[in-house]
Amino acid sequence: MKRLALCIAVLLAITSFAGCGNKDKKVADIDFKVKTDGQYPIDTDKTLKYWVQLHESVAPNFNSLNDTVFGQELIAQTGINIEFIHPPVTQVREKFNLLIASRELPDIIEWGWYNFTGGPHMAIEDEIILPLNSVIKKAAPNLSDYLNKNPEIARSISTDEGEVYSFPMVRENDYLNTFFGPMLRKDLLDKAGLSVPETVDEWENVLYAFKNLGVEIPLATFLDNNRIKTTAPFLGAFGVSGEFYVEDGKVKFGPYEEEAFSSFVKLMAKWYKDGILDPDFVETDHSRYAALGLSGKWGAAFGSCGGNFGSWIPAITKVNPEAEFVPAKYPVLNKGDYPKFGQKNFNAGLENGCAAITTQCEEIELAARLLDYAYSDKGFLLYNFGKEGESYNMVDGIPTYTELITEPDKNGGQPMSYAIAKYARASYFGPMIQAENYMKQYAKLDVQKRAIETWADTKQTEYALPYVTLTASENSEFSTIMTDVNTYRQEQVYKLITGTYGIDKLPEYFTTLKSMGIERAIEINQQAYERYLDR
Repeated sequence: MKRLALCIAVLLAITSFAGCGNKDKKVADIDFKVKTDGQYPIDTDKTLKYWVQLHESVAPNFNSLNDTVFGQELIAQTGINIEFIHPPVTQVREKFNLLIASRELPDIIEWGWYNFTGGPHMAIEDEIILPLNSVIKKAAPNLSDYLNKNPEIARSISTDEGEVYSFPMVRENDYLNTFFGPMLRKDLLDKAGLSVPETVDEWENVLYAFKNLGVEIPLATFLDNNRIKTTAPFLGAFGVSGEFYVEDGKVKFGPYEEEAFSSFVKLMAKWYKDGILDPDFVETDHSRYAALGLSGKWGAAFGSCGGNFGSWIPAITKVNPEAEFVPAKYPVLNKGDYPKFGQKNFNAGLENGCAAITTQCEEIELAARLLDYAYSDKGFLLYNFGKEGESYNMVDGIPTYTELITEPDKNGGQPMSYAIAKYARASYFGPMIQAENYMKQYAKLDVQKRAIETWADTKQTEYALPYVTLTASENSEFSTIMTDVNTYRQEQVYKLITGTYGIDKLPEYFTTLKSMGIERAIEINQQAYERYLDR
């Protein structure tokens, strides 16, 4: 009943716009003139300025989304002219900060507003972006209908004060929420007479067997803060996440859970000393890791289904036709245990690609209609599959990528993600509903499809901290604490694993985290989590 009441409260916030006061005056004063019956293209001579990061899948081939087929089709199908503005690829955050400081704002800014300093409510209070409750109700019928049917998404894109702040990136269903996990060489398992490992002990037997078979790098993985945070490789087996999580209503920080985190570090230190772990694991350059993956020198690796294994597996089997691959579940300690943690996102992807309408937008309704198109049936096809007859065709009622997307010899040798990015946005992110069918075609190898299903079999989202927001004062204090904590913990974990810092020094690691204020950071997240539950 409490969960139902919370969902009803969110929907009431969307329709009544409670709690926004005078901040909604500019929106309330709009005389909505454009038809909001969902019909496109719209007859207008207005141009909207749209600030957005040029993703790495687009940047190698295009200077602007205006140059892509996607951008041109979006303008043609909506009838709304768009001037895309892109920061330099290597200066995205710096240019975003300068843009906000300048207060010379375009009509639309696409950003991870959930992570805005002080939270999205601060962005509204500082009159950078508009609260969107009544805008969505009056001028975005497609998104409005979607949020009414998906109240948890509505709650995720609302502040604690009930303000909806962006047009979100949403994944169509759970199939899209997992894309990263462990893969092993099945032919090597067969040679060693072993099955796919489930427990940590079984993993250890397999990895040492790989070493005895002459495998140069039995285990390839990153162990930096970010990778431990998102995937908890082996750490999850000890019952904790690599970041903040919730257990029995209490917020915890996995790298501060002494018994579990110590066990993980000691295991990695042992494997490093014995030549099991990639000797260069501290070098987190993605090009190095990609080269290692393509080399086939590993026996087991943690990687992404498409970006890593999608290229590694074909390259390795081309050189070594006997090579076979098999995904494994995230490891557990005891046989029969269910994996508690692994890589699995929420359906709402708020870290990137959420579009807000700024306070300087003079054509608020038009901006809403442009963004709302992505959530329509035709917009769904454009954002995920591109232009019919070129990048996709309907086959038995299913949008199916053409060879321009799927076959490198038809698209100039481009990776599939680059080919899609010419026509659509499914291969990265944006204010849209990402299609399950996109991933089922992107992960075209059978082993990739099995991998997604295998890796998704965890309880990750039952324990993950939801999209909480911090107040300005909380954010300032939290950021100061975590900047020091994150720098220290990565340095020390690397030193502990590689032996630069004796493993007997582990107690000092936890003592230092405490002195840096980690318990206060946990308390701040606890307060934010309780506010989230009350939305």
